Amino acid sequence: MVLAQIVNLKNLKERQPSRLSLLEKDGDIAKINALRPPRPIVADDVLMQGCRLTGNRLNSQGGRFRDVDIPMLAEKTIAAPLMVAHDRESLPVGRFFDGWVLDEGECKYVCNSFYVPSDESGQSLIHRIEMGIISELSISFRCKKLSCSIDGLEIRDRECSHFPGVTYPVGGLCFYWYDEILDVLEGSLVFRGAHPGTGFLGELSDTRPTWLIEKEIRVKQALGGFSAYRVRPYGMGGLYGIGGL
Repeated sequence: MVLAQIVNLKNLKERQPSRLSLLEKDGDIAKINALRPPRPIVADDVLMQGCRLTGNRLNSQGGRFRDVDIPMLAEKTIAAPLMVAHDRESLPVGRFFDGWVLDEGECKYVCNSFYVPSDESGQSLIHRIEMGIISELSISFRCKKLSCSIDGLEIRDRECSHFPGVTYPVGGLCFYWYDEILDVLEGSLVFRGAHPGTGFLGELSDTRPTWLIEKEIRVKQALGGFSAYRVRPYGMGGLYGIGGL
């Protein structure tokens, strides 16, 4: 891949992009324009970055995506906004324009590309990613059901007697599946992602597992955790942001 030079704006010191800076490859600008922005986008308008947004592993909140839903999540993330810390009272800092699945055997990851404007704010954001200051991501989505991994019942209902984070003699560690996924609302830059292994890609074609920075999966225990909230006050189709630990 040939990396283009980052646009120099307002007398910012010209610099060459590191391997974390994803600038145009064949078709990327076309994919961005397929989102139908108010005016056509050209290469000098944007900076692009690839990321690993989430995956099929157990997250720190006791939830998990099914393997079959990973490609759908990658597709549904396209055109979603890039936010900061799931802050729905702020405006987007970028937008996702591409998505694919990275299959590493038992681990399957939702990978996406996003773009930001090539102005001072965009360059500052990419610079912080390059420095490793911003290093993890999270997805926000809607689903209809949280299915208990042991009995398949809605884990928020009283009919389900299991608690996420508790290991049972029959069924083992209890967690819940995100079922009947409706849509992806946004992807966020976060201080720590709930799903292990989120992060940024060096190049869109770079799928080496060396990006993976393992994080301890801290499953909330029933006491002091999910027990008080097993029957959640929000209804079916509520928002489940899986960002913070």
